Amino acid sequence: AGHRSKRQWETDYWSRRLDVNQLVADTKEDGSVPPQIAYVDLRLGHKCNLKCSMCSPHDSSLWINDWKEMYPQVQSSTLKEIMVWANEGKVDGASYDWYLNNESFWTELYEQIPNLRQLYFAGGEATIIDKHYEILEKCIETDHAHHIELRYNSNGIHMPARLYELWSHFPKVRFHFSVDSVGEMNEYIRFPSKWSVIERQFRRLDETPDN
Repeated sequence: AGHRSKRQWETDYWSRRLDVNQLVADTKEDGSVPPQIAYVDLRLGHKCNLKCSMCSPHDSSLWINDWKEMYPQVQSSTLKEIMVWANEGKVDGASYDWYLNNESFWTELYEQIPNLRQLYFAGGEATIIDKHYEILEKCIETDHAHHIELRYNSNGIHMPARLYELWSHFPKVRFHFSVDSVGEMNEYIRFPSKWSVIERQFRRLDETPDN
């Protein structure tokens, strides 16, 4: 379609942030490499402050009650299969709360902070999840925030002053603002958001520093 693919822009992005020669030098004869993780994609559960029309309980905790009311009424077997939310999201012992009471994971992640170059947060909604703030604070406390870029997919509804203060310690914050239309149409799709709030958040982001 003439667009730049994710493979292409990710390759370009990391070619300017990682030293390929160093990566080769760190690779042992048997092909193994030391655990030096530069990028982490974190999905801290499904807690969310919206119940968008295209989502489900997999993506938003606010969808649960509507799903419980709606699902038994679905007649189409195809739609029934698409909408299934088996075992309330628990798969092979895992759950949306995987990141809580998981000390071994957090120990290993925090050990990687000196190697990190990007942290990516996506839904649920990271800006309303306490652990997200703890991670940023840990990067700052260990004096490594200066080499870690932040990336978000967010509905942008909840962005407290605390968040902007934390962001000021990082070299770049890339904020992908999830919007599907304007005005009442966006309010319908991304219920119960208000367009006046979205506009206000756009202006707040537009007034942030260059990073």
